Formats: sequence, structure tokens, C-alpha cells
Amino acid sequence: MLRQLQDFFYHTALLALGSALCAFAVRGILVPQGFLSRGLTGAALLLYFQYPILSVERSTSC
Repeated sequence: MLRQLQDFFYHTALLALGSALCAFAVRGILVPQGFLSRGLTGAALLLYFQYPILSVERSTSC
């Protein structure tokens, strides 16, 4: 039981780290350069560039 709990937290931490690295790559490289990617990330970037009003980033106008 303890081993399963350790594995769960280990895999959850790896998943969070991978997601953070992917988010950094998209925000730090792909978006500023105007690049598109393949797959779901590419579809999301295409929507982001086509309809910027749908963006979920925090607005600075408040």
C-alpha cells in the first residue's frame, strides 16, 4: 500500500514537471516566434492566433 502511494506521488510529480516544461516551451518559444506545432498544441495555438479574444491569459487592463 505504501509503495503504491509513493508511486502515485512520484508519477504525479513527473506529470506536473513535464506539463510545466511544455508550458514554458509554448509560452517562451512557440508563441513569441509565431511558430505552430502539431497535434492538440498546434490546434490550440491556431485558435490562439486566429481568435485572441478567446485567450485565457490574465489581462493587464484591470
